Amino acid sequence: MAATLTAAGILAAPSATHAATYTIQQCHSQSNYAVSGLVGSFQGAYAYTNQACDPSSRTVGAALTASGERSGGEFAQVTFSAPQGTSLDSISARRTATAGAARANGAPVARLSSIPSGSREAFAAVAGYPASGQGMMALALDGDRSVSWGAYCEGTSGCPVGDTSYSLQDIEIRLRDNQAPNLANVAGTLRSETDRARVRSLTYDATDAGGGVFRERLIVDGSERSTELADANGGRCVLPFTTPTPCKPDVSGSVSFDTSTLSDGTHQLVLDVRDATDENKRLHGPWTITVDNVPPAVGAPALSGTAREGDVLTCTAPVAGQIPDVRFQWIRAASDGSARYEIPGATNAAYAISAADVGRKLICRVSATDNGGTADRESSITQPPFADGQLVSTYCSNRPTGSTDECGDLDGDRIANRNDDDLDGDGVPNLADSAPYDSSRPGSVASPGSSSTTTNTSSTANSSTTLVGGTTVGAAGTVRFLLGRETAVYVGKQARWVRSSFKMRGRLTRPDGSPMGGLKLFVTQAVNGKTVALGSTVTDPDGNWAFQIPRGPSRTLVVAAGDGVNAATLTVRQRVTAHVTLRAIRKKIRSGGLAQFRGQLRGGHTNSREKLVEFQVYFRRSWRTIGTFRVGRDGRFSVKYRFGTAAYGRYSFRARTMPTDGYPFAVGTSRGRTATVRVG
Repeated sequence: MAATLTAAGILAAPSATHAATYTIQQCHSQSNYAVSGLVGSFQGAYAYTNQACDPSSRTVGAALTASGERSGGEFAQVTFSAPQGTSLDSISARRTATAGAARANGAPVARLSSIPSGSREAFAAVAGYPASGQGMMALALDGDRSVSWGAYCEGTSGCPVGDTSYSLQDIEIRLRDNQAPNLANVAGTLRSETDRARVRSLTYDATDAGGGVFRERLIVDGSERSTELADANGGRCVLPFTTPTPCKPDVSGSVSFDTSTLSDGTHQLVLDVRDATDENKRLHGPWTITVDNVPPAVGAPALSGTAREGDVLTCTAPVAGQIPDVRFQWIRAASDGSARYEIPGATNAAYAISAADVGRKLICRVSATDNGGTADRESSITQPPFADGQLVSTYCSNRPTGSTDECGDLDGDRIANRNDDDLDGDGVPNLADSAPYDSSRPGSVASPGSSSTTTNTSSTANSSTTLVGGTTVGAAGTVRFLLGRETAVYVGKQARWVRSSFKMRGRLTRPDGSPMGGLKLFVTQAVNGKTVALGSTVTDPDGNWAFQIPRGPSRTLVVAAGDGVNAATLTVRQRVTAHVTLRAIRKKIRSGGLAQFRGQLRGGHTNSREKLVEFQVYFRRSWRTIGTFRVGRDGRFSVKYRFGTAAYGRYSFRARTMPTDGYPFAVGTSRGRTATVRVG
């Protein structure tokens, strides 16, 4: 699966195909007749300028009054100059112009002109008669630096008697601004990929050389979710603009966003900062955030296994959330669900049924917690294996009862072999009998001083075993791990690093420390809520056990054991880092050229409907995401990236997996296998 990606605001600045503009109003009814940046100038007596929007006439202009002849070159005018970083695009206004009658060697002119282009509009006497012009006008100024309007005396002998003036009202001056703002130092909780707060914020620094920094926009998943002024600049950076540089050229801005308006899950964000044109912009992003405001959804728990003392029940439930912490609690209840009792220590997905459960029903409560809260759900007392009134049966229910079977009765004393201290009835306890199954070969009874006894507790509440790392579980057995480097295994809050395929070893003992030999242990794994049996193992006479865990993804491993009196379960969370590769097809390309990359996400469990990989470039001492894309079901992907025409030098790229629901691997990168391209 291929994607073509182009970065904005990272390797090359965006360029407009046409000049972006913004408009300011002067002496305009829509902006309360405000004026700014107008300069009046004149030469000669009886020359007047009004650049303050005269309250009586509501106009801005200049005049030479009828007070006698004037010398050539006298004038009165009002000038507006484009601020630094801009140029003039056009002017429109309601104009009133009057020019007195001319004579042979001199004539008054009412004129509007711009520098450097010159005259744009002029009114002069025709055939000796005065000239005038009134009404709306709109003139292109073609990128000039300044515009002036006023009255001018032209000729060698001066101007005759007669008023000459040029005034404007409802003025709109459009300014060209070809430079996008600059954006830097974007940081904050809204920029974090790990923060889960409902309301998050970010800060940034922006500068602009033209009309100033105007707006900030937050784009979420391609749609605008918030638009705010970067800085009102004392009310000047508010439409309609009335000052030549309406917005601040240097802004330290902030954005606050309530993520409760989004659905839980991952979202792509872009920060868009614009100048006064509202067209020139600088983008930061995209980047990914995770929203987690709603508690996880817990599906109906399902129980698997036989409801019989000594057997193991396993509880599974589908859980949808943002990396939720899933916990279990087994509950003992009467046949009608009353008399509920939360079994101490029974807090794993697997539960070894004890003698205390016989004649009762067992309920599994699944609780899931993420940043959005906690939700829980319980199994039903009428679902298998407790359908049709079924209760927990005794250990020997439906087990073989041959004379030497554990549920048989070798000596006929109505005590099952598994509970009989003297199997062959010869008066010698099994522990001292050299032939406990043969009454014809009695052993010797040990003296009271050297006799040994075994005491079993009927509840797991008072027994506990400490795992490596300091986690306590409900019965005997310590686990030690063969350490490696590639995979994190979590035991409670402690972490150990092991290979994705590793051997678990341990020792199983009774609460009094005596070994539990010959006991069968069951091992299961859960991936994305689906539990699969991996197999079983048997402890040796000293209680030692081992089991080879096959290669696989991140998962929860459960080892369960029980002798009918004591029960223990061990839960281990194994986190496996995703393995992703990336390579450049061509190592060297021209500026403005197209770079192509190929890679593969290994380990399976890919879903072509989910975006699983981020494409990143190393720029300005940090890795920056410039696109996300899907991979094929075989994990393969390809990506294209076009450099800007100004790009030059060496650039490093990498692929990084994204945390996605249903993808059972921790975030991994092609670190150590970056793809480097030389441009130029």
